[in-house]
Amino acid sequence: MPTVETIALGNGLVPSCLEVVKAAFDVFKIAGNGEPILVEGEPTLDTAVARVIGLRACFPGEYMIASQATGRRVLFTKQGVIKRS
Repeated sequence: MPTVETIALGNGLVPSCLEVVKAAFDVFKIAGNGEPILVEGEPTLDTAVARVIGLRACFPGEYMIASQATGRRVLFTKQGVIKRS
């Protein structure tokens, strides 16, 4: 079996052949004081929206998706309303 080089990533080791996917959209949870808290990055708007839907099922609240390329934002309110800016 061939040897696989490993690199340290976070708390564990992963094969160096894994690609790092650049996040184009940042997902934020809006704290009680109104400050956005970065949750994670996603490569596409569709995956970011799906992630917010999944997070809201477990952790209700307001979320925001921000495009790194354009700065445009999508806000998911507590009432389920989606606001774009």
